[in-house]
Amino acid sequence: MDEKQAAAVTRVIKEAQDAHLEEPATKADLRAELAEAKGEIIKWVAVLLAAQAGLIATPSSSCSESSGTCERRNTIRHSPTHTLIC
Repeated sequence: MDEKQAAAVTRVIKEAQDAHLEEPATKADLRAELAEAKGEIIKWVAVLLAAQAGLIATPSSSCSESSGTCERRNTIRHSPTHTLIC
């Protein structure tokens, strides 16, 4: 990188840093950002919990609770009394 390119890169970085100094964040700005992030997290957690509940509630025909054996590996079967992991 020659001296002209280095000066251009330095100038662009300084301008980007200075642009943020002209508009300082207020507590209200930070609270709004935090509230938005909290809402997004709640939405994702709700979706993941619903998906997990759907996977758990789906019966698997590969497990036999009476014998405790499974035809396929890596499946989970829940019953009121126990969890069978194949």
